[in-house]
Amino acid sequence: MPRRPLWMLAAGPVPAAVVAVPAMNASAGTVAKPAANPYGDPNLISLAEPLALALLARLGAFQGDAFARRIAPQPRRRRPRAARRPRRLGRTSKAALSVVNGMSFRHGPRVCGVLTDAEVPGFWGGLGLPGLVDIHVHFYPERMLRRVWQYFDAAFWPITYRWPDDARVAHLAALGVRAYPALSYAHRPGMAADLTAWALDFTARTPGCLPSGTFYPEPGVLAEIDKALAAGVRVFKVHVQVGDFDPRDELLDPVWGRLAETGTPVVVHAGSGPLKGQHTGPGPLADVLARNPRLTAVVAHLGVPEYVEFLDLAERYPRVHLDTTMACTDFLERIAPYPPSLLPRLGELGRAGRVLLGSDFPNIPYPYAHQLEALARLDLGDDWLRAVCWDNGAALFDVARIRPADAGDHKALQDIERAAGELFRDIGMPEIADDPPFTRAELLNYMDEGRAWVAVDGAGRPVGYLLADLVDGAVHVEQVSVHPDAARQGIGRALIDHVARWAGRKGAEAVTLTTFRDVPWNASYYLRLGFRRLAEEELGPQLRAVRRREAAQGLDRWPRVCLRRDLGKG
Repeated sequence: MPRRPLWMLAAGPVPAAVVAVPAMNASAGTVAKPAANPYGDPNLISLAEPLALALLARLGAFQGDAFARRIAPQPRRRRPRAARRPRRLGRTSKAALSVVNGMSFRHGPRVCGVLTDAEVPGFWGGLGLPGLVDIHVHFYPERMLRRVWQYFDAAFWPITYRWPDDARVAHLAALGVRAYPALSYAHRPGMAADLTAWALDFTARTPGCLPSGTFYPEPGVLAEIDKALAAGVRVFKVHVQVGDFDPRDELLDPVWGRLAETGTPVVVHAGSGPLKGQHTGPGPLADVLARNPRLTAVVAHLGVPEYVEFLDLAERYPRVHLDTTMACTDFLERIAPYPPSLLPRLGELGRAGRVLLGSDFPNIPYPYAHQLEALARLDLGDDWLRAVCWDNGAALFDVARIRPADAGDHKALQDIERAAGELFRDIGMPEIADDPPFTRAELLNYMDEGRAWVAVDGAGRPVGYLLADLVDGAVHVEQVSVHPDAARQGIGRALIDHVARWAGRKGAEAVTLTTFRDVPWNASYYLRLGFRRLAEEELGPQLRAVRRREAAQGLDRWPRVCLRRDLGKG
């Protein structure tokens, strides 16, 4: 029997029974009926934080006796009962006692003061956002994943989301994370190209995942970068401490230049936390930026522990960003607290578009929600939270935003429908490709009645749209289309989720639609979004009328199905 990691012993047995994983509901602040999750409750893992901290102290993380004293276990002194005070969350008591954008700081269930993931949709919904953009998410090939987790196990670092890839993808969707990368990093020559190829394949089958890559200072690295860019990579990741390389290596000079020229972001773990490396710290990256001042660098973890120096770099260079990964969480505050004196500058930088949400999912020792809690209690304002959690990442990666369609959109919507229809020609359904789009009058009718939405890119251009009817007491998706140039970005899912929330506010019990059974991006896609197939006897009279109309139009030449997504009541 394999040795059980010490953090598991400390945290107690993780229940193998069904644990609730929240699914996005129609209305902000609630969750749908929980899905069965055989992988354990992420909230239990946070009990093991003290062990991970003790390990970092033993390793001498951040190098120094002061750090070791700060987190080393201390004898517990019991106060008289009358003198004990309730534990406070972080430094900001105001946030700890209030409700911030639907996320209450005195509401259970929670473990060790950490909020549960079920509250996350209420958080971004309360801010009026369509979801979250997380710049710092990891997915690895199976072999690398095992080794990464073995490394953390040996370090007694609890992995909260120790789940298969598909379960973690589903959880991100349930949290409302609309866009995220599949970050990995090479630690020796000969790895980077394979990791990039794997990430591109993963992205191709994972809506919402940004095409990601990595690189290493080795001969031929520029050619590999050009190959990755041609294949569509939109973000790179390097880890200076793990890779143990100098960013100033002459082999990387043309790489930094190419990334600056193309404006491609690179997430750089350059800070000296949790462990100092030979080339970590602000100095090497500062030299790279001096030679490539237009490089779009994203400094991971706010640069922990060199917060001041990396904030200086971000203020000096207009394309340098900071990500919030693990920053200001209870876990990191015990090790390297963020200086309160820097908060005004961090606030300004975030409102200027250059602080991005990052989480380190899945390799975190607490639930995902705690990262959001940590940012909210900084008390930098709703505008800052909106910028960090959505606006800045959406602008950097051109993530579509959803708004009500208006009369000026009608031609763009018709163009989207024609372009999307061409995909049917390639699978032997030319009649569908030739079917004319909705007329201007039909579109205006949906718009006037508030039942048309459009997804727009960072430049405000429509890239997808959805039209809805009311059928048998449910909201019925009459049409949803995404331009092929914007495919695989989670836009279709976002439109469906948006109309589901609208349906919930209208008091509808479900969202329905009809679609082709055997077209890969039709029925099977919607089943992954939480729809189920309706039996013939489940169809209401109005939905039967929809099917008769479709048959009269000739659509039944190919098998059609009716699908329904039930909306939870919270």
